[in-house]
Amino acid sequence: MNPNARASINPKSRKWEINGNNTAPSKRSKESMAISQELLQLSVKQKQAGDKGVGVDIELVSAINIDNETFLERNFTVIFFFFFWKCFYLFVDDLKQ
Repeated sequence: MNPNARASINPKSRKWEINGNNTAPSKRSKESMAISQELLQLSVKQKQAGDKGVGVDIELVSAINIDNETFLERNFTVIFFFFFWKCFYLFVDDLKQ
């Protein structure tokens, strides 16, 4: 999925279409790709060993586009942001001491 992709209704066809602007996928670093690959391989090994459990989507924190306000609004609650900023300021205060 591309968090930059946007859909809009085409008035002629009356169907949803992906807007051509800003749809380039984000570039991931070689390091993050290697980490993703390791996690995927570990998951496959566990599955092959017969381990059963809940399925998990793997996404690196570095892949979160914090510049996209729509993405943040859709995926995080206001309460989360209050929590995050409180933790951030407590962390900064500890660094000062």
